[in-house]
Amino acid sequence: MKNIKQKFDHIYNRYQFLLRKTLLKVKKKTYNSYVHKSNPSISNFNKYFIASISLLFLYLFYLSIPALYDKNWIQKTIESDLLDEFKINFSTSSEISYEILPSPHFTVKNAKIYNDDVDLPKELSEIKELKIFVHQNNFFNKEKLKIKRISINNANFNLQKNDLNFLDNLFNNKFSKKKITIKKSNIFFKDNDDEIVTIFKIPKGSLFYDSDDSSNVVLFKGETFNVPFDFKMIKDLSVIGNTITRIKAKKLKIKFINDSKKISAEVTKGTNILIFRESKLMTNYEKQKNVFSFKSKYSQLKNSNINYLGKITLAPFSLNLDINVDKIKFKSFLKNESTFLEFFKNEFMFNKNLSVNILVNSKENSYNKVFNKAKVVLNINNGEINLNNSSLVNNKFGVLKVEDSKLLLEQENLILEANLNLNIEDLNGFYSAFLAPKKLRRPIKNIFIGIKYNFFDDSLIINSFRTDNLKQNNEIKNILNSFNNSGINTTKNFINKRSLLIQLLSAYAG
Repeated sequence: MKNIKQKFDHIYNRYQFLLRKTLLKVKKKTYNSYVHKSNPSISNFNKYFIASISLLFLYLFYLSIPALYDKNWIQKTIESDLLDEFKINFSTSSEISYEILPSPHFTVKNAKIYNDDVDLPKELSEIKELKIFVHQNNFFNKEKLKIKRISINNANFNLQKNDLNFLDNLFNNKFSKKKITIKKSNIFFKDNDDEIVTIFKIPKGSLFYDSDDSSNVVLFKGETFNVPFDFKMIKDLSVIGNTITRIKAKKLKIKFINDSKKISAEVTKGTNILIFRESKLMTNYEKQKNVFSFKSKYSQLKNSNINYLGKITLAPFSLNLDINVDKIKFKSFLKNESTFLEFFKNEFMFNKNLSVNILVNSKENSYNKVFNKAKVVLNINNGEINLNNSSLVNNKFGVLKVEDSKLLLEQENLILEANLNLNIEDLNGFYSAFLAPKKLRRPIKNIFIGIKYNFFDDSLIINSFRTDNLKQNNEIKNILNSFNNSGINTTKNFINKRSLLIQLLSAYAG
């Protein structure tokens, strides 16, 4: 009570001092006017000026009234009002201060958010600064104090699979019309062992109820794996379970739109559209518990038709995907700025919690003139990636298979180390395709090639070359060293430049 009286006296004395100072200036000015004029009077300007100053200080005094409220009462009232208004269980500390600018608000340091489990509440967030902005209607009666909006600053949200039900219930119930803003915060998704799986940085976000559209709205700008993105989710409460989600990542040149509807407590169906560069993928899907099953619909990969089907399991995360495409341009995937390579650059694909198996079958391969068809198998397991069982097919002579491969990030370069096995099914077709001289056309069943390929600069190092079970001789080593140090050691030159293969075959024939 003594502190409140001191605050009140300080504000009152300050107001009197400034008012007396202003009136003395006006009085002096009025006296000088009286000396020089026969009709002394206070001008209208001075009257308005004095009135404005008085009103300003009265207004500032009024805005300062909440600073006199009891802090224990403020803490209890804020927690109760936040729960009633936003349906979120905030726990506030006693570190509460009151500020007038930019508009009247209370600032709470080190607040927390808990889930709605009454028996065993779990902490979901640590908030360094929680600001509660209040209406100015009636500060004289503290019981009529009303929240205007809140701002969550510098918060860490820690979420696990079990917390998704809490979020689902939160989004399915009507938000408050009073906006929640989030600034400079992070979302940590963790596995059951409390290990971090993914981090989302949230520089700016907001949640609110849009009464015009009868929908909950979630907006935020985020970043994950060094990729910034914009996120928008609209939950239409006029139609049960209908949700629209939009994600845009300019860096990856990706747009994603998802429209879903909840059929029952465990089943959700929907359609999403993924647009990147010149491609558009439309997918129908169904979710049952923790499993997503999906299938393509009217999709195109650039100018080629594509169809696919797959399954995603969330706990633990795994993806199985089969893709069939009429024609695939591997060049577009292997360009340094491609969306495909961006995922590797940002180490997204090397996440130890990923389990992925992707199979791509192409009826036509436009990467080179030697091979007609392609099959690419991408295997990701606990941060290890390989292309084993991938293959290129030439209809005339045989199949080139990828064995013992691994993808690595070395000094920001994506490297493929692999053994290539060319199984020759038609020897005459093979020699004809490479225009080999007749004197070199000896029987061959297999060609084995060990390579190290850099996707980012298209450089190729050939570590070994042998036919069937023959050992690599010195002449072969010299030819490979010359190619590796030539400055034109690319996959295109190796596959399409027949002279190199002829040299290598000639070294064995000699």
